Amino acid sequence: MAIAKISVVTVCLNVRDTIRLTLESVARQTFANVEHVIIDGVSTDGTLDIIREYPVAYLSSEKDKGVYDAMDKGSRAVTGDIVIFLNAGDTFYDDEVCERVAAFFDETGADIVFGDLMPVYLTPGDTHDHGAFTSGQVLDLSYVVNRRYLYNESIHHQATFYRRWVVKKCTYACVQPEATGEYNVLLKAVMKLGAKVKHIPLPISRFALGGISTGNFEKEWARYVKARDILRSLYYPSPDGVRIKDETEFRHAPAARALTPIERRTILKQRLKNLPFFKIYDRLARGITFRVAAQLAAVNQAHSHQLLSDIEANFRAHLAETHGQLERLRHELATAEARRKAELTRVKTALGDVGIDLQTFASTLAILNDQTAANADRTINGIGADLQAFASTLVALNDQTTANADRIINGVGADLQAFASTLSPSTTRPRPAPTGSSTAWKPTSPRSSRPRNSCPTTSRPPATPSCATPCCPNRATRG
Repeated sequence: MAIAKISVVTVCLNVRDTIRLTLESVARQTFANVEHVIIDGVSTDGTLDIIREYPVAYLSSEKDKGVYDAMDKGSRAVTGDIVIFLNAGDTFYDDEVCERVAAFFDETGADIVFGDLMPVYLTPGDTHDHGAFTSGQVLDLSYVVNRRYLYNESIHHQATFYRRWVVKKCTYACVQPEATGEYNVLLKAVMKLGAKVKHIPLPISRFALGGISTGNFEKEWARYVKARDILRSLYYPSPDGVRIKDETEFRHAPAARALTPIERRTILKQRLKNLPFFKIYDRLARGITFRVAAQLAAVNQAHSHQLLSDIEANFRAHLAETHGQLERLRHELATAEARRKAELTRVKTALGDVGIDLQTFASTLAILNDQTAANADRTINGIGADLQAFASTLVALNDQTTANADRIINGVGADLQAFASTLSPSTTRPRPAPTGSSTAWKPTSPRSSRPRNSCPTTSRPPATPSCATPCCPNRATRG
């Protein structure tokens, strides 16, 4: 059946810096029907926002048990005829990969097709410690020519396409969890279910270095060796027990085609490994390796024990120093608290004394206020009485003054009347002169020529002031 649909599965978690590379690469494929299935582990860094910018066929974001559990979820979700797994940051080698691989499936009728891959760094600061990879150089996997090679190594999933039935029946999860991974899928499909495998001489993907399998090779290699031994016991008891009709069964080429130098060297190495001498050598080497590993483990254990002892001693010393500092701090705090309490007591006492003084001062002020009010009342009352007496005196003086003024005025009036009565017309009217007389007229009264204090009726001074003239100051007083 011709390949009509291809599924690409990407599992990711918080990969906003690299996910766009994979999304763009899948979207640019020239094959007509490419389904992109993304299994996200609940990213929180914006990865999901970037994914939603592209027309992905399936997106799931939920908690999982790890990368291989997420890959199994992707296997259950795919609907394409063939499936490939690309991690975030991995890309197809070029835009025509899917189209060429689909044609190769149709031509060979294979169940599993693997090609070559190119390891790359995504940033200048990336590193890896896997000796088999060199950034920028295509890794040629054509040396894996038959099933015996799978006894020692797996095939990278970034370079492998599976038919859908393979990933549905062969899960990444293994009955023994230590062997979970892509190696389990490959061996179960090939050794147990008889899947047909072919190699396509084509770079499939650009593989981002620095992931789980290349970032810490020593740790990953130990896990891989343990998983490989378990899988051998499950699917691959011995490479000699695998009978093959064609040494190059994974190759799709005419039988008469000459092998490449690398293929000849690989086949020669495999034949040498199958010789009894090499098997004995291999067992000896394994024994030596195990003993050396055991010795190294013992040395590492002793070194680790010493290191832990040193760390514990340093920790205890630091703990003792910290305890001493805490004790000094506690003593300083207690001293400060005692000083604070003493100062608070002193302030309270001072405030109490001030309160008593304020109460006494308030009482004194109240007494003074009362006394001042009483004195003011008495003073005001005395001033009022004095003012009333003064007013009475003024009234009496006014009345007396008025009476005296009336008497004086009446007396002056009487004197004026008496003075007026003393005046007569004979003494005041001039006498006419005789007719024809040449002598000037003179008054008959000698008043004008009398001296001061003389009586008008006599020319000599009186013995006593008995003048009755009203205007004379020597006028006798009436009895």
